[in-house]
Amino acid sequence: MVVGGKKGGKFNKTQRGVERQFTSETELQAQAQQIKRRDMPSDSEEESDNEPVERKVANPAAAVIEISNPNKQTAKPMKLKDLSINDDEEAEQPQLTRREREALEKEQKKQHYFKLQMEGKTDQARADLARLAMIRKQREEAKLKREEAENAAKAKKEESLNAGKSITSKAFGKK
Repeated sequence: MVVGGKKGGKFNKTQRGVERQFTSETELQAQAQQIKRRDMPSDSEEESDNEPVERKVANPAAAVIEISNPNKQTAKPMKLKDLSINDDEEAEQPQLTRREREALEKEQKKQHYFKLQMEGKTDQARADLARLAMIRKQREEAKLKREEAENAAKAKKEESLNAGKSITSKAFGKK
């Protein structure tokens, strides 16, 4: 199918996917048989094995796919040094993601800093304690001043009362 304007135009392109050709079943079977022939041992090898090797493939394309699958992962042999001696410990402790590990470390640092803060070993804690000591001292001084002012006011009031009594007693002639 032609996409574009006029027929025979310079820039006409065929639509993608329209003219795709797929291999037929017979061709796939023929390819599978060729692969079988390549993989099968020669007559001299068969006689030495005494067992005929036959592969039955349900899908003719399976043999081709099995051989040329680029995404197939093969099991790599493990080395002894890669194996861990303490497999039980690793099984108990699940692997943490980077974010979880960072969050855990952050929380531990926060708790450690809080502990030092409570003991008064950090600069901030020392500054806070000094500020609190100054505030306590100021409050104590203010309390003393209030008490002195109250005592002075009481003394003045009593003095004025005593003075008033003495004036009244002189006026009435009582002593």
